Amino acid sequence: MKYDGSLWLKRETGSPKLTVLFKNSKGESVASLSLAVTGSEWREVPFAFTSQVRNRQASLEIAATPWVR
Repeated sequence: MKYDGSLWLKRETGSPKLTVLFKNSKGESVASLSLAVTGSEWREVPFAFTSQVRNRQASLEIAATPWVR
């Protein structure tokens, strides 16, 4: 099954690493995507993935971690 969507993002400072996690109803990871955060204005960031897992109780988590050199 193919899933697609988008997030509206605005980077205020730094260069965070943004990850979108999709989990089943048991909290187990189904998919994980890294998203690029560029610019300092609001922008829509699309994403898409394909999964063999179908779960009507799945959840989406957004994690941001600071980028460190």
